[in-house]
Amino acid sequence: MLTRKSLWLRRRNERHAGALVRTTTPRSLSRKDGERGRLAVLMDMPLDIFYEIMFRLTPLDILHFSRLSHHMRALFTSKSARHIWLAARHNIAGLPECPGDMSEMQYASLLFEKNCHTCHSKQAQKVDYALRLRFCAQCLAAHVRKGSQVIKKKIWHRREVVFTLLPRSRQKMDSYHHYIHNLYSPSPAISSLTNTPSNAYYVPELELVLARYLELEAARDLALEAARDLELEASSSPDKLDASSPDKLELDAFVKEQQAVATRIMKVNMHHWQSALEIETWEREWTKEKWTAGSDRSKQRRTA
Repeated sequence: MLTRKSLWLRRRNERHAGALVRTTTPRSLSRKDGERGRLAVLMDMPLDIFYEIMFRLTPLDILHFSRLSHHMRALFTSKSARHIWLAARHNIAGLPECPGDMSEMQYASLLFEKNCHTCHSKQAQKVDYALRLRFCAQCLAAHVRKGSQVIKKKIWHRREVVFTLLPRSRQKMDSYHHYIHNLYSPSPAISSLTNTPSNAYYVPELELVLARYLELEAARDLALEAARDLELEASSSPDKLDASSPDKLELDAFVKEQQAVATRIMKVNMHHWQSALEIETWEREWTKEKWTAGSDRSKQRRTA
């Protein structure tokens, strides 16, 4: 028999269960629907209005939009979005063109975001435009080091060509390159062929390049040893193998390709604004303008 108390308890439990359902499932669904709804406003917007809005934004704004959804990312990484990025860059006075070895998204992230590319902290103020990387102070000290400190001398003393296979750091230049940098403005033509063990490099990249070089070198040496074991004619076998062996050709191709890539990254290209020097100059001027504008606003508020 149901008593008044038991009925009251049943109704209370039913109300409590109903409240739990109303405060969990519908709320989570409504949040997702709300997010879809906010994005739907953009997706359903007429294209001419959408592009007019995009043309007034900065590269950092476009980068943030590209992270809203997979559809937005596909839109802003497509070739058809090139004019959007171009307009965004033109909205910032003096911003150099995007280097050919970087995407627009990578370029915007490198210039305007403050995330360390190694530890992902949000206090990364050190940018090495020659390496295309941003570091916090700790990661710069730990991961950008002289080649002679990373590789033992017994390994590199006959393989100094390894240092020419990747770009050297501009954040950490030796005294000679500081002298050259200050003596000439702009700096003279740069090539990775002038790299030495005393220059600083990005350690993970240096280790990868060295490992690949040693792998190809070992394959070449094994091929040479196999040719000697076959007792080929002394006048033709070593030289012939050295010139035409697939392993030797692969090593040579790797060296030439890496040197070309490293030089292209480092090289000063004044006509296309693709040099680290130009980007560094722009960043200094842009930062100075931002600081001056902020200082002026502070003075106006104090005098108001």
